Amino acid sequence: MLVEAGETGFTPNGEQFAEINGSDLSRNTPIPPIAANLVRLMEQAREERQRQGLTEFYPQWWMYTKSLEVAVEMGDRNDEVRHTIADISTAYGVAAYAQFTPRQKDQFRENLRLDSRELNISSVTLNEQQREILSHIGIATNTPIDPDQEEYQYATILTQPEITEEELEQDPRYNT
Repeated sequence: MLVEAGETGFTPNGEQFAEINGSDLSRNTPIPPIAANLVRLMEQAREERQRQGLTEFYPQWWMYTKSLEVAVEMGDRNDEVRHTIADISTAYGVAAYAQFTPRQKDQFRENLRLDSRELNISSVTLNEQQREILSHIGIATNTPIDPDQEEYQYATILTQPEITEEELEQDPRYNT
């Protein structure tokens, strides 16, 4: 099956893959199961909104919030897995921040402040497997990801100007 850059497809044996150009990930790299599941769920959520007659769907915000949900759910079973997925979610939020609406940016900033205050953390560092998952979900949401970047600093976001009430009110996607 021919797949355009940035799209996903399936190998003849049924493994999901993404064709990637210009990165360290090889072409037709199998997608790790967690990334494949998140991408599948995102597409289902997008289709459901369309069936409901809703035209707006924010894949970046959906991916950030859904990966947080998955981290919480996994935490009931395995703390290490929860932290692994939560770190990917945070790194994804940092990478996708420019694509968030003002209200989403405001919420993400509050989440970072809460983590910083309550968990005393100011960055997340991803291992190779986490970076691979992050790269795949970045491709699925058209979010630029540097596959070699290991550390994602909270200060990257928290030192940017605060979101103003005026920005929140003038955002055409006000209730996102």
